[in-house]
Amino acid sequence: MWGYSGVTSFGSLGSHGGVVGEMTDDESQDHESQSSPSAGTFSQLGTTTRGPQTSINSLCPRTINQTEFQQTQTETEANMVSPSELIPQTWKYAEKYMSQPGFDASHDFSHLQRVVAVAHKIYDSSSEDFKQKCDRDVVTLLALLHDVGDKKYQGATSASDMPTKGPVESFLLSIGSEEELAALVQLLATNVSFSNEQKNRKFVHSLAEKHPELAVVQDADRVDAIGAIGIARVITFGMTKRPQDGWQGVVNHYGDKLSRLAEEMKTVTGRKLAAERGERVRIFFEEWWNDEFPAMPATKVSKP
Repeated sequence: MWGYSGVTSFGSLGSHGGVVGEMTDDESQDHESQSSPSAGTFSQLGTTTRGPQTSINSLCPRTINQTEFQQTQTETEANMVSPSELIPQTWKYAEKYMSQPGFDASHDFSHLQRVVAVAHKIYDSSSEDFKQKCDRDVVTLLALLHDVGDKKYQGATSASDMPTKGPVESFLLSIGSEEELAALVQLLATNVSFSNEQKNRKFVHSLAEKHPELAVVQDADRVDAIGAIGIARVITFGMTKRPQDGWQGVVNHYGDKLSRLAEEMKTVTGRKLAAERGERVRIFFEEWWNDEFPAMPATKVSKP
């Protein structure tokens, strides 16, 4: 559960068990006898006007008892929004976000719907031990938001223009998410992509081991990149986003990425699904394509 973890300081205890700055009755009397001016002193100073007295207790922070602390903690937790409560608004946001101009049929809301479905299938078929380490609601949030801020669909942005918080984190905070959860989903979303993992393999693998939600969504996203849907998506993406590369770009994408995805799966169900769909995409390119277009052969690129 995503619960309250803040710590608040309410004052320091002195040697007598009270707040620093308070004195015992005996100490107070000694202090008065030592520091109070005599009548002669007042006659020398003249008549004084005394303003309103302020109790020392009002100047020092007070201690807080266990009952008050528990009440504060309960009130804080009551105002928090759980991951499951964030999901309905996230569905609406994701649909609107992926409907913006610039996105195409290879990366649209239906892609997110399929990724969520496969991610749930992977989670639901996992062992109980795995489920104890993995939060299904976080899986859903990550699956819905993993393409938010995708650099393939963003314009060039200078370092000075970059927001202090990522778009995923900012959105989740805006609908009441805990800061810790919002920051985590942003971190995981940033590391879902295949290309990013190739550049930072050690870090991404370590992150997926620590947060298995990442492994689930990575596998689901990559399963949607192969098979019949994957073939349609790679052609759509190539012709829409990289028309200058033509069919050679599509063939290269198969060799550089699609042909390797089945080997990169991290979950049991992900590997099973990828094996089936990976064979379909292999047959399409390495058999059918090469038979019909031998001048532009599709070939798997060896893993670096």
